[in-house]
Amino acid sequence: MMSYRPRSLALWEKLIPVLLAALLSAALYLASLYSYLLFHILVETFSIVIACGVFMLSWNARDRSGAGHLTFLGIAYFFVALIDLAHTLTYRGMNIFPADSNIPTQLWIAARGLQSLSLLCFGIIVRRKKNPPYGFVFAAYIAATGLLLVSIYPGKIFPLCFVEGVGLTPFKIISEYVISALLIAAAALVRRAGRQLGDGVRRCLVLAIAFTVVSELAFTLYFSSYGISNLIGHIFKIFAFYFVYRALIADQIKNRVRHIRDLTEARNALAVRGQELKEANAAKDRFLAILAHDLRNPFSGLKTLADLVADHYDGLDDESRRRYCRMISAGASQGVELLDQLLDWAKSQSGKIHWEPRRFKLKSVVEEEIARLRDLAGNKSIDLSARVDEDTEVYADPQMISTVVRNFLSNSIKFTPPGGRVVLDAGPRNGFVEIAVTDTGIGIEKNDLEKLFRIDAHYTTKGTEDEEGSGLGLLLCKEFVEKHHGRISVESEPGRGSTFKFTLPRPS
Repeated sequence: MMSYRPRSLALWEKLIPVLLAALLSAALYLASLYSYLLFHILVETFSIVIACGVFMLSWNARDRSGAGHLTFLGIAYFFVALIDLAHTLTYRGMNIFPADSNIPTQLWIAARGLQSLSLLCFGIIVRRKKNPPYGFVFAAYIAATGLLLVSIYPGKIFPLCFVEGVGLTPFKIISEYVISALLIAAAALVRRAGRQLGDGVRRCLVLAIAFTVVSELAFTLYFSSYGISNLIGHIFKIFAFYFVYRALIADQIKNRVRHIRDLTEARNALAVRGQELKEANAAKDRFLAILAHDLRNPFSGLKTLADLVADHYDGLDDESRRRYCRMISAGASQGVELLDQLLDWAKSQSGKIHWEPRRFKLKSVVEEEIARLRDLAGNKSIDLSARVDEDTEVYADPQMISTVVRNFLSNSIKFTPPGGRVVLDAGPRNGFVEIAVTDTGIGIEKNDLEKLFRIDAHYTTKGTEDEEGSGLGLLLCKEFVEKHHGRISVESEPGRGSTFKFTLPRPS
């Protein structure tokens, strides 16, 4: 049932235009029975309005890239509409201008000849990327239209097309066949226009030309201006100009509405992105201001201790000197660590850190970082260990992963009281390798957990032995893990320790 419904809807979408065309034809036929002159005015007014609409729309879009050929066609249809207007006003029964059936027939041939030649030229120039000179095009059409109108009335040098009581002249019939041939050639060129027009415009223009050809052929058969063949020709002209409307008005308006909508959406997205960037820059500025303060602390302490030792060196005993030297060393280490983190973070923000992922065994990186931090853990009597299988492999950048492991382990050591435990576990999880660092430390308040990986929050606190931190290391960890399309998370409870986790892709 679900597959049948869309098909039925699609069928109705195809049938609706056919039904409307049938109803329109019936309505026009009934109008012709009531008054053929009314029928003729309706048909010609419809085509004139469409032609003028094509001109106005294309002319106002003449400066748009790729619209030059459509502007040319719009100018052509404007002058065709002028001749069609003259044809309508001189039609038998209008009694506006003194004329017989020959003059409106001549004007018909002039309008269709100008239309067919214009469509043929359009098919030729549509592939040109350069817009035609509109001043020259206008001048050419003014001259051609003026010559045609003067040759018909009052010049009366245009060949005879209709004789009352006799019907169409050979010139008129041959002209219709020549016009039809030109239109067929134009349709072939338009059909091969390709991307310059778009499928919808090309298809509707070809249909418009096809209905125009049928209309012209119908006009080779009538003997009276009010005859059935004349009526059929005008009905097909309605269909032809309907597809002109579809191709050159409806489709163009849809494209512009779509273009405006896309521009509006892009502008809104740009505004949102601009606001996000503004907020991110403001957060980064606040973070750097706080970081500068944090960076000042260890060096201020170093200077104070160094001045103390320098000023009172001779009065200090050996134990005091050693104690102050250890404090200076610890402060220097803290400053160097902070500078290293700041340098890595600056490189990551500017995209200067090279990401070189490869396949490697995770255990070797973990063991190297544990060996580096063994003394730091030993100073607090913390049991530092890892449980990583020998065969556990990841596809990642070893240097980045070393930084992440080192930050997680050193943070756990920093916030774990003496005699505690820090354990790193690794194992497969949902197609990734999950690394978890669990400690028996002081834990983190629930409200502070979400601040850990946010630059605008800048969460940091002192360790169990007043170890200083900047919070920058966790930001780096988050960026490095996400660079590998992994996820980073933390679980913690005050007084019961914390578990920091992150995932890495496995080798394919």
